[in-house]
Amino acid sequence: MRYLFLLLIGALSAGSSWGYDTNSAPRIEMPSAITNKVTLLTAKEPTQIRLATWNIEWFPAGQRRSAKKNVQNQMQAVAEMIQEFKPDILLTQETRNLGALISLNKLLDKLGFSYLASARYYEENQSRIDEGKPTQNTGMLSRYPWKDIWEVDFATLTYASPPTRGYLGAKFEINGVPFVVYDTHTKSNFGASDEKERAINYEKRANGIYELKRDWERMKLDPDKDKIIVVGDFNTDVFAEQFKDEKTFHILEEWGFKHCFGDLPLEKRVTLPGRKGEPFPDGTFDYIWFSKGWGDNIPSAQILSKGAAKRKDVYGGDEPGLASDHYPVYVDITLNK
Repeated sequence: MRYLFLLLIGALSAGSSWGYDTNSAPRIEMPSAITNKVTLLTAKEPTQIRLATWNIEWFPAGQRRSAKKNVQNQMQAVAEMIQEFKPDILLTQETRNLGALISLNKLLDKLGFSYLASARYYEENQSRIDEGKPTQNTGMLSRYPWKDIWEVDFATLTYASPPTRGYLGAKFEINGVPFVVYDTHTKSNFGASDEKERAINYEKRANGIYELKRDWERMKLDPDKDKIIVVGDFNTDVFAEQFKDEKTFHILEEWGFKHCFGDLPLEKRVTLPGRKGEPFPDGTFDYIWFSKGWGDNIPSAQILSKGAAKRKDVYGGDEPGLASDHYPVYVDITLNK
């Protein structure tokens, strides 16, 4: 059962500078969440935490929904990688539901997380269920409790080119430092067989960023002053020539956000490696963006470059050690009051 705890009331004026009709609003509700006291934390809160984002390719089992061996392979590969880079807060994409995250957490043993949540985006997932396909959601695994958590579901948006899925948002306060995290998975590039369809995908992604602004206004946040982090698989590459005319990242940059890759060369910022037999090159699709409220000292991205299949039609879980088609991206954030 889905619990609706807040419905946005009213609409922004038709004269808004946003790029779409704002007379419809997303649904704001509680995600599926569980507290699982497995992590032993010291009484003193840390001055630094490790935050990560990872698209875990159709987790669990990759694209082989009912293959038990694939589930076991992917679960084990993902657990071993998490035990290697040891995030304190992990934001996921393409994870099926809360049950999948709970099963993963059990494999982590003493390195497991105490707080787990999963979004349940309605519209796209319902169509997948109707077609007998696995669902895709965003998830959160944390060693520290959130003060608030919510899901922004785009299923109720009625304007042209609405964004896909939504956001999983959470408010933390660690070592006396309040900050908000948004986890997203924007529209993919699939289905774009011509320039018109490509432009629609671009618009869907950009509209998802505008919806982010709507939500932080609902939360009375100011990115110039407040600490906001936006992470996820954005399905576009700020460095790539082929996406230079897309607005998704330009909007975030205009609002003062900075990503954590700086000016790293391609070989040090590949988050989605190309596959042999496919026309797509190595790319940077997964990002951690920091609002101006964090100041100028943005932490540098780190990538665990392993566990990804590099052959066509080979997915996470198809073989032991294959976790996903994406690499996890993480940063070490200093929390100064």
